[in-house]
Formats: sequence, C-alpha cells, structure tokens
Amino acid sequence: MDVSGIGNSLNSAGTQYDFTKMTNQQFLTAVQDLGSEGKISQSDAAQLSFIAQGVDSVPINGPSPSVQSILADPTQHNFISELQGDDYGANTPGAVGGAMYNSMLNDLKAYQGTAVDPTSTLSAMG
Repeated sequence: MDVSGIGNSLNSAGTQYDFTKMTNQQFLTAVQDLGSEGKISQSDAAQLSFIAQGVDSVPINGPSPSVQSILADPTQHNFISELQGDDYGANTPGAVGGAMYNSMLNDLKAYQGTAVDPTSTLSAMG
C-alpha cells in the first residue's frame, strides 16, 4: 500500500500523518515506513506494528480474528488516543512499560500532521 494517500509532505518538515484517523493497514504501513527510514526506533516500529496487527489485544470470548482480517478492516482508529489510554495504565505505580508507551506516543506526535486534542495530551508522568 502506498503511504502517499496517508501522509503528506510538508517540504523540509518531512512527511506528516493523521494517526487519529487511520485503518490498521494504513497505520502498519506508516510505522513500517517511519522505522525503515530511521525516523523512529526499530523497537517502537515493531511494537506499533504489533498494535496495528492486533497482537496487543486478546478477546474476552471467542477466537481472535486473524491478522489478515484485522488489516482488511476498513474501520478508522485514533491510535494516539488508544496509546494514551494504554499509557495511563502503564504509568500507574508499579506498572511496567510506561517508558515504552511514552516513546511510542512521542514518535507518533512528532509525525502527526493535524492537531491532537489538547485535553488528551500526554501528561508528564513517571
């Protein structure tokens, strides 16, 4: 899938994306491109790729959908908001992973082309 429909070039600022309105496939393509271009760490690119493919979630009942069906789903997601929700749990006392979520959120925000709701910004925790 060509990312040109997802991101847009802003001259020297580079490619910007709208991570608040992407399908899983668009998100996967964007984070893989950012990782392969060295714009985000390989670790963050891998973790974000797992999120796009649904590897980070387990259904309460019933079988997990296949990665293929997750990537084919046309539903748009707000990946920044989803990570912020996950980050809140990761930053509670005794939780592991807060630094990882902070890093991934900072990566996305660095390439976010549209304004993110200021009430949903990442707080300085931990």
